[in-house]
Order: sequence, then C-alpha cells, then structure tokens
Amino acid sequence: MNSSQKKVESKVAVEPYIGLRPFSENERDRFFGRDREISILLNKIRANRLTLLLAASGVGKSSLLRAGIMPKLRKDSNIELIYYRDWASSPHAFKQTVSAHYDEPHKEKAPLKNILRACTLFSSGQLIIFLDQFEEFFNYQRFKEEFWPFVEELSAVVLDRRLPVSFVFSMREDFALELNAFNPSS
Repeated sequence: MNSSQKKVESKVAVEPYIGLRPFSENERDRFFGRDREISILLNKIRANRLTLLLAASGVGKSSLLRAGIMPKLRKDSNIELIYYRDWASSPHAFKQTVSAHYDEPHKEKAPLKNILRACTLFSSGQLIIFLDQFEEFFNYQRFKEEFWPFVEELSAVVLDRRLPVSFVFSMREDFALELNAFNPSS
C-alpha cells in the first residue's frame, strides 16, 4: 500500500459524513444531533407493542433506528432485537431471519405466530422486531401469491398480546395508506 492510499484510508476513517447510505450500529459514535428524536422514539417503543415511524423519504429513519435506537436498546439485557429490511425477498425470508436469530433454521414454513411463540419461550425478555423500509414490502410483494397470507400472519402476531414481542414499522409517510391492507374490513 503506498502513502497516498494510506492518506485516503485515514481521511475516510475520520470523515463524519457517510453519504447517502444509512448509518449502521457500528457507526453510532458518528451519528449525532438526533437526541430528542431518539428519546421520544425510545419511550414510545418501550411503552407500546406497536410503533409506527412514518416520515418523508431521505430524512434518516433507518439511521435513527440503526445508529440511534438499537444501540441504546441493546444495553438492556432483557431486550432482544431483530432488524429486517429485505422486502424484495419472499416473506419466508423474514420468517427465516426470525428463526435463525434463535438458532431454529428451517422453521420458516411454520406460521409466524408459532415461530415467535417457540422462539420467545427461550428468550430472556422482550423481543423487539424492527421492520425497516416497510413500504418496500408493498412495492415488491403486493401482487405475489404470498402477500395476503403474510399480511394475515403479521396482523395476527401484532394483535396477539400473549406474545412478548413488540414491533417497530418504519416506512415513508407517502405509503401510510398501504397499511389499510392490515385492516380486516378492507
């Protein structure tokens, strides 16, 4: 490695701005200026089973969750976190992520409620599931065969108060009406 490459690497390491991608949990020390929003959202997440984070595109919802909220929640040993945002994949990929978090691979074919019930039996406390960029679920899955069954499964677990699971849905506010899919009368 020559000296100009070392200078570039060291400069990148101290630059506070990461560009257009969201901050990660590992970059929490570089994520600043959102203390009020973090405090408000933490209080809402701790007090409610369901939290909706709706805001305009590009305002930093993912960064707020990943670099602001999640590191603070991880300090509590009675809370487990699952973060998911790959909505281009089949809904089975979400179920697989949940199963893998608890070292229960290949359970994704079971109903989501059964997966969560089995997983939380061995949990030390509350599970919080972050469903980030949830508008992409509607973009990628709306016309697929798995859409409605997954909507029904997800609705059932959100409404099941016996499960020690909380949900944080983060999505662009211009997609808020898409959440009507979860209304049983629609």
